[in-house]
Amino acid sequence: MRGSLSPERIGTEEHQWERARQGDRDAFGVLVTRYERAIYAAAMTVVRNPEEAMEVVQEALLQVWRGRERIPEEASFGPWSCGVAIRIGRSRRRRAARRSRLFRLLLREPVGRIEASSRMSEN
Repeated sequence: MRGSLSPERIGTEEHQWERARQGDRDAFGVLVTRYERAIYAAAMTVVRNPEEAMEVVQEALLQVWRGRERIPEEASFGPWSCGVAIRIGRSRRRRAARRSRLFRLLLREPVGRIEASSRMSEN
């Protein structure tokens, strides 16, 4: 049973996750240490930039910590955290692609038209 604390379960990942879900920062730290490489690897598959991957990992772990009480009981820490990192990485890529498209559109706009339209909006 998931909620029982039998001697063989104490110190297990499942037990650490239960404790972390109840607010135990040390238990959460144990899980982070165990899974940080896997979460980083998941982030790297999406963002393909080491610095950005580290930011994604931090954001993912923060989201997992803050939402720990809403995560389904049957969810495992490692796979859940990797999934969060992947979703954050995809979101960042979509946002960057939108910014890039907007920037390219702005570059295509002749400068004279931009100046004229800004003068028109001032009047």
